[in-house]
Amino acid sequence: YFGSVTKTFEITAADIASIDDVTIASQVFTASQIAPTVELVFGEYNLTENDFDIEYGENLNVGKGSVTIKGKGNFTGTAKVEFDIVAKDISEGITALVPGTTPGVQPEGVVLKYGEVVLENGVDYDVVYSGYNSAGEGTATFTGKGNYTGTLEQHFTVSEPKTLSDVTASALSLIHISEPTRQEAIS
Repeated sequence: YFGSVTKTFEITAADIASIDDVTIASQVFTASQIAPTVELVFGEYNLTENDFDIEYGENLNVGKGSVTIKGKGNFTGTAKVEFDIVAKDISEGITALVPGTTPGVQPEGVVLKYGEVVLENGVDYDVVYSGYNSAGEGTATFTGKGNYTGTLEQHFTVSEPKTLSDVTASALSLIHISEPTRQEAIS
């Protein structure tokens, strides 16, 4: 046989929603919007930023997060993928500042921080104090809640209060204010 055959055909964009193997691993709460990396494969072709755009949901708190994938170029359509946002373990990466106190008095001014974020007692954690009824060392046990999980223990100092009798005479002389003498007042 000799000759040629010419056929016309149309190449249409593939629907991004037809990619059924899109999964995003669980993400740990970060105190800011979570924007996970998305990798898409269509057949044997790894999609690039030329093939799709991503819009992230709010993705701030424990629960479900979402990513909306919009096809472009050789891909069309939209697909929404959900993923789990899990609680941050309060024993990892959390700074606890517990000031010392006196016997029988729970510490005041306790601060828990995750980076620059200050955690709120009753919302992000609960705290139980022990060992603060006598001089020595007390313990603050923090239990995560809401976006936090796990427990964290922080020790603090319990010291007997200082009384005026504990202050030495030399310290008292430093705070003595004398009246100016007549000579000092005239000059």
